Amino acid sequence: MTSKDTIEEAIRLSLENPMIPDRNNMVSTGQSLTPLIYNLVKLMKPKACFEWGPGQSSHAFLMADPEMKLLSYEHDVEWTNAALKALQEKDASLLERFEVYTVPDKESYVNTMFSNDTFDIILVDGMWRPDCLVTAERIAKPGGVILCHDWYSDKIWNERESNLEHYGNHIDTIQPQEPIAIFTK
Repeated sequence: MTSKDTIEEAIRLSLENPMIPDRNNMVSTGQSLTPLIYNLVKLMKPKACFEWGPGQSSHAFLMADPEMKLLSYEHDVEWTNAALKALQEKDASLLERFEVYTVPDKESYVNTMFSNDTFDIILVDGMWRPDCLVTAERIAKPGGVILCHDWYSDKIWNERESNLEHYGNHIDTIQPQEPIAIFTK
């Protein structure tokens, strides 16, 4: 299945059942990206994923595949601690596959410490999103998928500056005010 086929199937499954995984049993309130992340991970079976901005998305990534490793950057130490505590309370075993780094300065946060072509799926859902999207293009594997939560294209992204393909946007039926942009590398 190609990246585009996988994305289409993940969107179809997310629209068919927007409560998967059970949004009421997640570490925070249900978000529009939860079923999309969950279904993408289930379908792609990635080895490693990365996110800027841990939280409910972290829970969805980790629940979807017991083999996948998730790395995350957060700029706020209090939010890092809250995300780790919430995950521990739900399922402490998930923390074995989750590394979260508190990176308060913009340059280190945006540029990351990771090599090119490292991650299968990347979520941009934290600070400095336009700059993080540039780095996401670098650290995503060929054929990888990049998601940007709370997508407002006129404010976040200039497509002429990238080689990423903007697959399209996903509008969640429960939270339509939180569009998700989907890119492929």
